[in-house]
Amino acid sequence: MATSNPAFENDEPVAVLTNPKLSTNEQQPKLSTTQPTASEPPEQSSTAKVNHFQEPPDTGGRTSALLEMNLMKNLPKVQRDKWGKDIEFLLSCIALSVGLGNVWRFPFTALENGGGAFVIPYLIVLLLVGRPIYYLEMLISQFSSRGCINVYDASPAMRGIGVGQTYSTFIVMTYYASLMAVTMRYLIASFADPLPWSECSDSWNATCIDSRLITNMAENSTTTAVTSAELYFV
Repeated sequence: MATSNPAFENDEPVAVLTNPKLSTNEQQPKLSTTQPTASEPPEQSSTAKVNHFQEPPDTGGRTSALLEMNLMKNLPKVQRDKWGKDIEFLLSCIALSVGLGNVWRFPFTALENGGGAFVIPYLIVLLLVGRPIYYLEMLISQFSSRGCINVYDASPAMRGIGVGQTYSTFIVMTYYASLMAVTMRYLIASFADPLPWSECSDSWNATCIDSRLITNMAENSTTTAVTSAELYFV
């Protein structure tokens, strides 16, 4: 004889019903309608889409150049010292280029080429050729920030000009150093009393004459005399 459990006597049977309004398509999980392209695998297509939204577009070097230009415009202007007059700048350039060679050679060259008549074309060439070259060298060096050789990167065919300038400067330094050494030697010796070149030394020529004793020499004298100053220099 079957007995019933009193705990389940009042329970009603539960029926599992489905909603007839729901279609089979809605009951099933939805699938992605996006299909990978034939040119790329399925794993790479999703990654490419994510990177497309995360990474900024590459616009090349144009954007960086524009940003750099904007930053340069926003920089404060630096107050630089300026020359009071153009003639001051020109005279400073001339002072840098004039040396012992100009002081010794110019009078001799002017005397050989007509004296005062030589000065006129010399000044014309100085104003028409020398002055523009001064400004040209200064401007090119200032705005390119390069030396006399690397500045010709803009025109490699003219690089030999910079090499020639460097070579000529080295050659000039060789004899300028010797001239300055002689000048310093005479400067130091000029503090001695008596002066070393005012008296003849025993080892010098027999026809040596003391420079401090010479007052006047006869024009018809046939004796060839050499002063102590000349022999001291030799």
